[in-house]
Amino acid sequence: MRTRMSFISHMLVVLISTALATSAQGSLFHALEGEQAPTQNSVYCMLQADDGLLWLGTLGGLHVYDGLTTRRISQLAPGQDIESDRISALLQDSNGNIWVGGTRGGLDCLNLDQASITHFTNPLRLEYGDSPHPAVNCLTEGPYGLIWVGTSKGLYRIDPEEQTAAMVSGSLFSLNQTPAIRSMETLSDGSLVVSLN
Repeated sequence: MRTRMSFISHMLVVLISTALATSAQGSLFHALEGEQAPTQNSVYCMLQADDGLLWLGTLGGLHVYDGLTTRRISQLAPGQDIESDRISALLQDSNGNIWVGGTRGGLDCLNLDQASITHFTNPLRLEYGDSPHPAVNCLTEGPYGLIWVGTSKGLYRIDPEEQTAAMVSGSLFSLNQTPAIRSMETLSDGSLVVSLN
């Protein structure tokens, strides 16, 4: 216990020292205003892509910030529209594609090199019909390029190569019902760590 407290106090000293050093050089925060600001200020998620662009998922759609201006992205090319305008999850996969999940269950894979969008229909959309679609809460890439999608009504596995989506059974979690997935992460050994609600 004493070792843990010592470690925590050392970490706090390092964090405070880093914050003080940064603040001595200038402000810790920079507000995006005017042309820099997204058109909607409820930012649900952010992703800095490999090319340095900052992607912002808002309740008013997908925005991208290049360091000078922010622009709203609703399509990549004519007929290539993003399915959801209420963005709740973002991921860049190992192929450089940007995955966009929505609060109303939409899931898109943006291939920026080809200016194309692949829509992945959530199997629950078909099962639940017109009732509320499950929100996409989180995304992560696992081994073999599989994309894991945590939703308000369960966990899904997407195979981008085969363009298939499958629900992962709630019985894997030793539960009688399908849990909401709030957050998840793929560990370096390929294991998936999931936070349930």
